[in-house]
Amino acid sequence: MNRERQFAARLKRLWETARLRLLLRGFLRAGAVALPAAAAAIWAAGGSRTPGPVLLGGLGLTLAALVLMLLWDQVLIPWRRLSSPRRLAQIIEKVAPCRNLVAAAAEPDTSGDDPVGREFRRRVVDKAERIVAGISVRDLVPLGHGTRVVVGWTIGSLVVLGLLLSGPEQIVLGLGRLLHPSAGELTPPTGGIYAIGIEDPVVEGETVVLGARDFGDDREAAVCQVRTGTGGWRDIAALEVPPPGYELTLRAPFRALEARLEDVREDFQWRYRSGTRVSAAQQVQVLRHPLLTAVAGRVLPPDYTHAPERNLEILPAVSEVPQGGRLVLTGTSSQPLRRALIVTDGGDSLAMTADATTVRGGFTVETETTFHVVLENEYGLFNRDPLTYRVLPLPDEKPAIRLDRPDDDGILPLGGQISLVAEAVDDFGLADVSLMLRPLGSGSPANPEAGWQGGSVWPLGADSTSNLVSELGPWSVRVVQSDGTARPLQARQELALDLAGLTLGAGEGLELVAVARDNRRPGAGQSTWSTILTLVLPSAGEVLADQTQARESRTAELEDARRRTRKLGQDLDRLTRELMKNPTPDWSRRQEMEDAIARRNELQDKLQEMSQRLQQELDRLAANQMTSERQLEMAEQVSQLMEQQDSPYLDSLLKKLDRPRGEVSPQDVARTLQEVARNQNDLARRMDMALAMMEKMDQQQELEGLTAMLEKIMQQQQELAEQSRALAEERKDQAGQSDRKEGQDPEGDSETKESASREASDETDLGERQQQGEKTGEGEQQEDQDVQQGQKSPEDQGAQEDADDLAAQQEILATQLDELQERLEAARKEAEKRAQEQNGQQSGEKSAQQLQQSLEEMLEQLKKQEAKQKMQQAGQQLQQLDPEQAAEMQEQALRDLSSLYHVLLESHEAMQMAMKNNEIKSLHGIAADLLDLSMRQEEIAQQVPSRLRDVRTREVTRKQHRMQQAATKVREKLAKLSTEAPMQTLELLKKLDGLIETMGYAVNAIEEGQGSSAQRQSRDALAQTNNIVIGLLTQAQMSSSSSSQGGETSSSLAEQLMQMIKEQAGTNELTAQLRKMLADRGMSQEARAQMKRLGEQQGQLAGRMQELAEQERVRPESGRLLGNLDQMGEDLQAITDDIEQGGVSDETLQRQERILSRMLDARNSVRQRDFSMRRESRTAERVYGDQQNGTLAEDARRERFRLRYQSLDAAPPDYQSLVRRYFSALDSLQRLETLPLPGDTP
Repeated sequence: MNRERQFAARLKRLWETARLRLLLRGFLRAGAVALPAAAAAIWAAGGSRTPGPVLLGGLGLTLAALVLMLLWDQVLIPWRRLSSPRRLAQIIEKVAPCRNLVAAAAEPDTSGDDPVGREFRRRVVDKAERIVAGISVRDLVPLGHGTRVVVGWTIGSLVVLGLLLSGPEQIVLGLGRLLHPSAGELTPPTGGIYAIGIEDPVVEGETVVLGARDFGDDREAAVCQVRTGTGGWRDIAALEVPPPGYELTLRAPFRALEARLEDVREDFQWRYRSGTRVSAAQQVQVLRHPLLTAVAGRVLPPDYTHAPERNLEILPAVSEVPQGGRLVLTGTSSQPLRRALIVTDGGDSLAMTADATTVRGGFTVETETTFHVVLENEYGLFNRDPLTYRVLPLPDEKPAIRLDRPDDDGILPLGGQISLVAEAVDDFGLADVSLMLRPLGSGSPANPEAGWQGGSVWPLGADSTSNLVSELGPWSVRVVQSDGTARPLQARQELALDLAGLTLGAGEGLELVAVARDNRRPGAGQSTWSTILTLVLPSAGEVLADQTQARESRTAELEDARRRTRKLGQDLDRLTRELMKNPTPDWSRRQEMEDAIARRNELQDKLQEMSQRLQQELDRLAANQMTSERQLEMAEQVSQLMEQQDSPYLDSLLKKLDRPRGEVSPQDVARTLQEVARNQNDLARRMDMALAMMEKMDQQQELEGLTAMLEKIMQQQQELAEQSRALAEERKDQAGQSDRKEGQDPEGDSETKESASREASDETDLGERQQQGEKTGEGEQQEDQDVQQGQKSPEDQGAQEDADDLAAQQEILATQLDELQERLEAARKEAEKRAQEQNGQQSGEKSAQQLQQSLEEMLEQLKKQEAKQKMQQAGQQLQQLDPEQAAEMQEQALRDLSSLYHVLLESHEAMQMAMKNNEIKSLHGIAADLLDLSMRQEEIAQQVPSRLRDVRTREVTRKQHRMQQAATKVREKLAKLSTEAPMQTLELLKKLDGLIETMGYAVNAIEEGQGSSAQRQSRDALAQTNNIVIGLLTQAQMSSSSSSQGGETSSSLAEQLMQMIKEQAGTNELTAQLRKMLADRGMSQEARAQMKRLGEQQGQLAGRMQELAEQERVRPESGRLLGNLDQMGEDLQAITDDIEQGGVSDETLQRQERILSRMLDARNSVRQRDFSMRRESRTAERVYGDQQNGTLAEDARRERFRLRYQSLDAAPPDYQSLVRRYFSALDSLQRLETLPLPGDTP
């Protein structure tokens, strides 16, 4: 207790000393600031110039506030902080950190009778006393800022000393004025001196002469005193001047005094003082120049901009105003005005309205203008040095527009579907955005704007469609997304173009351009043209050739990736073994692991890039209608196979390796690298499957590409045949009208006879038809030569031009047929090479050989049919203006192509069936092997006892080990199998890996004598084997079901239409054979039986087509297909009725070919609707500048011909009959216009 009292006494003494030092420090610091301030205030108040009472009061209050603030901050607040010894203990803790010992010792003792607590209290007090004894009061309360305190006291002392030396009365006067600021000062008496008043007004800035008359006798020096407001008087030197009017006298009764006050700015008072005599004070008002104190502006844009008005609270020195807009000024003056003007740098003046101190005015901004505002007040004074303002016209710039096609490759898809993005911006507003096209090469440097045709696509909203017409044919633009309707300054639209209706041949192209027009008024607005986007239509052969090149490159890259994957897996296996020996990796091992990670990430990026390229290639083929939905699904499966799984264990291991040693266990290293190696091996297995699947895709895509190429040739041939028929009908109509004009019809008989001879010639063979066509062509050529001797009529000239166009298209089609033959030959060689490479592999040899045989059969049939020669003959007939004979040759070529198409479809289906059958057979074989393993595993499970002590297990171990080896072989066999469901196969392979691992555990358990564990592992292996067998059989059953049902109950509408196309092509071939049989041998029992079968087949197709039409009609989300399914069903039923009635004629064959072409259109339309295609585009390089929309010089007759003979399938189904009647009415009106009116002379 004595120690505790001693500590308390010591702490209290220290506390008292600290408080005294604290008071001393506070007063010294406060005095260092207050003393100079008080001395300066006393000096200012006690000067000769007496400050006003307000100034004196403010000065006194400021001084008092300063002193109080200093006392509060430097004395009272520190004093409160040190109010008790406990507070001092807290300060000691801050100055010398001692773990709260002093603060704890300063607290009251609460230990009571606890001896431990008393002992602890004693130790704390002892340590606290030693700490307090070692602390100085200087450390607790440092003076601080010693230099500043000394400087402050020195300055204050010097000021006080100066005041004492100058006169103590000034100190007394200053203190009195500060203590009594309202007490006045006694004014000296006046008399004997008089100030002379100023009569003229004083203008600011002038020099004023102040005069006075001094009648005093003392002749003391006089001064002029001036003050402004209530301030103190300021002395100005006064000079004695000759008294005015007393120049000739010897002495004047007064002294004339003058003082000059320069640059007068404010009203002032003045007086003269001489000794104790003071004149009366005079007041002088100073007239000031007007001053523009504030100028605000208001910008009024032109009305067409729809821009909001803009207020400028303070008009800047340089401002921008839309060109054609007004700038309205509002200003405030310092005094009332008489008038105000806006004066430009060109000398023009614009009057402003002046209302007291407010001025208003404005002007229209067309060019750059610099101006200032001139003010005139009531006294005629103008503002001096006015500020100059500069206004810049903000011109209405032309709009900017960009037309892009994402990932542009300059190729127009054969399907005619492309996506574009049009973006336009304008500074004040857009009026419209148009999209136009023209044939490639139709422009010229002299007139680059010629030939464009199109229409507006903005401000159309989303899902709006604009149907347009051009020289090449009809086309449409659908707005997929539009975000510019609500923002007239910017428009962005995603456009889907349907260019399928354009008449373009392979190698021909078109140019697309977007034109933006702003809303500038007056006038029609300014237009800007985007860059020109050039698209070229490739031939189907070129598309297939590019795809073949890409396929070879892709296969080589995948082979390289597989090699790198296997090498990476081997390196990881080696690292795993090395790290198992030495769990703590050194620097080189860590570098190898990091290198493996980098190689793994690089490989993953490479595989992802390859997967994206594969998808893009198939999307391009889909856009060109040269692949199927099945190919896209297989591409997605390949992408899934090439996906690499993440390895969280490896990332975690790398993080642990960066930490201090000892945190990485051998189990972590082993588990991580084993997991990574397993992932790499799994990836290698996936890539093997991807390669096998891509090989299968390549085989199928080869046939699908050839099929699509042949389909397009057939469709184009069908169109040419219809156009040739239409041209022949038009020629007949023109001939009939000419005969009616002449009143005779001599050629009608010859045409009737010629028609009869042609009907008879239909029953002859192909050679007789060609000979008859040549004779007829010679006759027509002779007639053409006779006509050419005179002058051709406009109708004949127009028909000849149309026939030449059709002949040129027929020649292009014959060239495409050559390309098809070359592609077939190349595919045959590739199939032959593949069959040789796969020799000995039963799963692939059969399909490759079958494909080779099918291609050889198609090539033989193509050479035998001589379809190209028939096309060339048709072109010659068209050039000779014999469209009817040309149409017959074209239809014969079309039948040959249909027969070839049927063979191609059958070959494709047969190859798919062969691949699927091989797959099913292989799956059944693997399942049988595993089933045998299951039986043997069941025997082993029964032989393993629960207790293995004193039991010989060598034979059981050998059997289980053999089972493990057999399971490994089954896994290798399944891994080599290429299936259409690779992901399911991978799951089965994982299960087989688990089975092999379980069997290994069973072998180890038997060898170690763990009976219960071995028995459990053997039974688990049996269950896993049975589960895998079920999975294999299920996959085989699913593949078998899909192959057996794929031809009839396909869930996809495109697949159902494809199956019907195949059957219709076969039916067309059988109908052509039946027609030839009837022509050669007449009606026979065999012909009746075949006719009955044909009628049944055609009737079944008609029924299925009507079912599809009904499904499509009730399907709300489907778009309208290209081709009326209802109408096709009715046409098929009509053909069925004709066949059942025995009427198989050339017209029946023509109708069947038309239906086949319309089926192809419908199937392509379904594929375009179902495929989710990614558009490819390219930005054109050539940019045309400021251009205007040109006009296209169209050929009206050619346009009418194209419109009359375009397909009605593009019209909505409900309006097709109405459109048909409309064209019939147009034909009737045209005939009536050509008939002579009554009274006309022939």
